[in-house]
Amino acid sequence: MPAVGSHLQDHLAMPVEFTTPSSDSLHYLLSSPLQAILEFLKYLLMGVGILSHAFQYNSTFFPTRLLRDDLTIDKDDPRNNDTSVPDNRPDIEYMHIPNDCIGVQAPGKGAYSFLVTLIRPKSEGTVRLASTDPRTPPAIDLGYLTVPEDYAPLRAGVRLALRVAEDVRNQGYLFGNLHVPEADTDEEIDRFIRKNLISCYHYTSTCRMGNKTHGARPSVVDAKLKVHGVQGLQACDASVFPEIICSHTMAPSVMVAEKCADMIKAEYRE
Repeated sequence: MPAVGSHLQDHLAMPVEFTTPSSDSLHYLLSSPLQAILEFLKYLLMGVGILSHAFQYNSTFFPTRLLRDDLTIDKDDPRNNDTSVPDNRPDIEYMHIPNDCIGVQAPGKGAYSFLVTLIRPKSEGTVRLASTDPRTPPAIDLGYLTVPEDYAPLRAGVRLALRVAEDVRNQGYLFGNLHVPEADTDEEIDRFIRKNLISCYHYTSTCRMGNKTHGARPSVVDAKLKVHGVQGLQACDASVFPEIICSHTMAPSVMVAEKCADMIKAEYRE
């Protein structure tokens, strides 16, 4: 079945990082064993301190199509606020991380990352058997950035992160450059993206749901998650998504599993 392992998609993340005061970052815990022990005791005994906070408090989603040249969102046209229009769906997510994401640190400083994440990638990869030996790791081609259109939203997201950081500095906060492009040109930002892109581990769509033949993109499972042409076999995870969703994949995967369980129970009741 050639469709198995095809159409691999993932959310592509681009860390743009800045230095902060050490106490404003999770690097605070790494500054000394004593600091880590004190924070642990504060949390254990009183439920306060840095360990009482979430690793990530919020995310920002937006469609880069609506970014003006000055990097503000175009809200003047009411049609841009209609989320039923596919082009108005967000294609970039900012994950706000009080830490660095790729091991770049400044002595005595904390770190803050804008994780600029492409949530509607066009690029696709594959997962294939590398051998008939089941112990051999599969051959995985993630296919990142194989479709040139994926550069534009990432580039816009990086530029907006730099703009937000500059606004934060202008408010008096000690935000220093830690891991940013060397110049504000398309060529340099694209080079920065190619060098530093990381995975969000949101792999999907290698066993797509759909009709047995679906044009140039055949599927693997039907609407009941049953593998086409194979009796008694179902797939139940993020691999059945026809295409990657523009949000995190964990909760939708649980929803697929719950629906699959309901369908299996219903069949046995019949």
